[in-house]
Amino acid sequence: MSESFYQPKTEVKWNSPEAFTQFQRWKREVNRILNGPLKSKEEDEKVNHVFIWAGAEAEDLVDSKTKEDPSLKLDTPKEVLDCLESCITHSTYFREARELFYGVKQQAGETSQTFYSRILQLHQQSKFPQNSDFLIVDKLIHGCYNRDCKRKLLDKDNTAKAADCLKLMRLYESNDSTMKALEGSSTATLNATPAKSRSFNKKFQKQTPDRAATGGCTRCGNPKHTFRDPDFCSVPCQPDGSRS
Repeated sequence: MSESFYQPKTEVKWNSPEAFTQFQRWKREVNRILNGPLKSKEEDEKVNHVFIWAGAEAEDLVDSKTKEDPSLKLDTPKEVLDCLESCITHSTYFREARELFYGVKQQAGETSQTFYSRILQLHQQSKFPQNSDFLIVDKLIHGCYNRDCKRKLLDKDNTAKAADCLKLMRLYESNDSTMKALEGSSTATLNATPAKSRSFNKKFQKQTPDRAATGGCTRCGNPKHTFRDPDFCSVPCQPDGSRS
């Protein structure tokens, strides 16, 4: 298979506010290709691939870095990737990422897996010290959108793992999805009156006069008296309309 077939699918807009997030995804794809299909290639060839995938705009950023620091080495893919990362971020970016991490919440309709992925990404960008995985668990619990699920998550002790939280969140998601499907099915059944029945009902309604409106009795149909009569059909009506 041609080497040109292997290229990252993520696009990085190098001057956009989302450049760093896009770059992190793009970088993972690049490393996967370099350590997979192109693993046997020479380092300089891998470097060329990285520059081709990054594009001319990224190469201009690297050129500006090398002019700023002529001693900068770009002999390996890692050195090129590190240089690109330094071009789109700054030394205190991790504090911005931490602010986003502290405020992250699950959005309406967002799956627990997508929410977990966002938490992990911000946690990585925040450069927290080691043994800070409990922060991920806290964000899963406090950022959960489903209130009933959140109550259950709050009952967990300090030994809870992310997998435990995700298992419970997925259970609630599954139940909600099933309930919506069942409720939608019930509504559709109630509204599914056959067209023939609807037309028959309309025809019957037209053929059946409203006795109250025509002055007749609504009980026996006799036009000689109405339901307003005090006796109100207390005794059977006679054929001539009189009451016995």
